[in-house]
Amino acid sequence: MEINQKLFDECTQSYKAQRLKEKEALGKKDMMWSKIEELAFSNPKYEYVKKFSRYEKSIGGEDGINTTTDMIDVNNENIATGLQEV
Repeated sequence: MEINQKLFDECTQSYKAQRLKEKEALGKKDMMWSKIEELAFSNPKYEYVKKFSRYEKSIGGEDGINTTTDMIDVNNENIATGLQEV
């Protein structure tokens, strides 16, 4: 079976362009999450809220992939009451 070289090249080029766009979008998402984390850490009420929640961040898991595990165990009444007190 013969292949159409022109079609193959077009598909390859399209595939590479799509992967590049996906990589750029992922980079933008990571940058935005980093900014959000910075803002959260700089919030004066961060330490108070942290007392009532469990957050575990694991970078570079066993498989070498960056993973984030959120374990939230929040008592909403305590936080709402505490924030009113602050």
